[in-house]
Amino acid sequence: MTDTSADGLEALTALLEENKPKKSPVLPVVLTVAALTLLAVGGGAGIGWLIGGSKPQPAPEKAAGAAEGAAKDASALPESLYGGGPEAGPIALVTLPPVLTNLYSPSNVWVRLQAAVVIRSKEVENADVLAGQIQSDVMTFMRTVQLPQIQGGRGLSHLREDLTERAKMRSPAVLDFIIEALVTE
Repeated sequence: MTDTSADGLEALTALLEENKPKKSPVLPVVLTVAALTLLAVGGGAGIGWLIGGSKPQPAPEKAAGAAEGAAKDASALPESLYGGGPEAGPIALVTLPPVLTNLYSPSNVWVRLQAAVVIRSKEVENADVLAGQIQSDVMTFMRTVQLPQIQGGRGLSHLREDLTERAKMRSPAVLDFIIEALVTE
């Protein structure tokens, strides 16, 4: 064993006490966090008040005859959607013959498309002839389509837009192209 003097022990004790980690005061940290929280709550409330802290306006109440008015509006809905009226003539929905053809790629995939067109009946002499011509255009177009182009909601939307454009090129009386069913095999 080694002999240590009292002076050596005191020096060792003083050295150990200097190297001890000091406890940080907890109270200033808690007060800082509380102050920042109150500042954030106050700032959020102030921004909310500036932007528009009032309650939203309630929807206006309709009269008891609203159901009758809604029925009248529903009957005039197709003409108002397509810009129809007495001067433009009535609109009609013409169902096209089903289209059954193969796609461009992969060529072993078959597609069946059932569709209809919305037309101004005043501008068309024979709707059946127009339906046959549009069906032929649709078949020709579908033979140029690849399967990934018509997959999903976006693909179906693009297909509908393309077919609407082709139908409108065939006759200016065409207002819309409606895909009723599309099946691939």
